[in-house]
Amino acid sequence: MSLLTSQNLTIVADAGTSAESRTDVLGRVDGRAGYFPVDTPVNVGNVIEWPDPRGGTLRMKVTKVTVYDSGSSAVNHVKVVLRDL
Repeated sequence: MSLLTSQNLTIVADAGTSAESRTDVLGRVDGRAGYFPVDTPVNVGNVIEWPDPRGGTLRMKVTKVTVYDSGSSAVNHVKVVLRDL
C-alpha cells in the first residue's frame, strides 16, 4: 500500500463502551471502502474516524473485512467496507 495516498485514520474498537480503545493508523478511505496495511488491527464493528477537510470529523462503521495476503508486500493489504453511522 503506497504511503503517498495514505491519510491519518483512527480505528475505534468497542466505540461508546467502557472498553473503547483507539488506534491511530495510516490508511485510506475512498467512498465506502477503506484500505490498510495487511497487519492493521481492524475488525467488523470497528468505527473509522478521520478529519473532514471541510471541518470536524468523519465517522463510519466497518461492516466487512477482507485480507489480501498474497505473500508480496507490494500488494498485501486489508480492504474494509464501510457504512454511515
